[in-house]
Amino acid sequence: MKKVIIVAGGKSIREEWLNNGLFDNIKGQTIWSLNYAYKTMPYFPTRQMWVDREQFFSIYKEELFYMYDKGVELVTQRAGFIPLPQYSKYITKNYTKVRKYEEQFENEHLVYTGRYSLVGLFALSVALKEGYDTLFLLGFDWGTSTVKDKDTHYYQGFIKHSSEGVGDSKIYRESNDKLNDRVKDFSFYQESKAKIYNVNLKSNIEYFEKITYEKMYELIKD
Repeated sequence: MKKVIIVAGGKSIREEWLNNGLFDNIKGQTIWSLNYAYKTMPYFPTRQMWVDREQFFSIYKEELFYMYDKGVELVTQRAGFIPLPQYSKYITKNYTKVRKYEEQFENEHLVYTGRYSLVGLFALSVALKEGYDTLFLLGFDWGTSTVKDKDTHYYQGFIKHSSEGVGDSKIYRESNDKLNDRVKDFSFYQESKAKIYNVNLKSNIEYFEKITYEKMYELIKD
């Protein structure tokens, strides 16, 4: 079994992170940090990933370079992001995004990131390209239960960040509380032969089997 734990930013992580020793429990596993998740970890992830955010790279490049020097892979995609020559050596992999899910299979350097270049979709695409057959998705919530609830990310109020999306519930829901149609971009991954677990029983992403953290801890021991 080739497994990976992908740590996104959804609020559902917070309780496990603060009170139940999340990162102690998954230490030693292959862990991919998306966007700011690495800032909450007591050790380095296997890989740090972000998409289409030159601002992210510009602000945090010193932290990213430090992680690289410690053995962390830096993986991103190049639409809107082309590192200067002196920085390119730090980028382990730099993919090119495509607009349609099936187009990514035309070339090993192509990835699908959804209609709005989401890092969660990027990580899913890369994991499948690299032959992972068991994926554990942490913080893949797709917002909260209502647009009025703006507490969207687990590290909200705990770390410094430059994201305008943190706390913006309208990314995930319309003003009438209907889920944004972009959530359907996750449905394509149901076609994969890989087993994809969403570690959040209340996630608004309905396309993968939902499990508890306790169940994940059991499965990663195998």
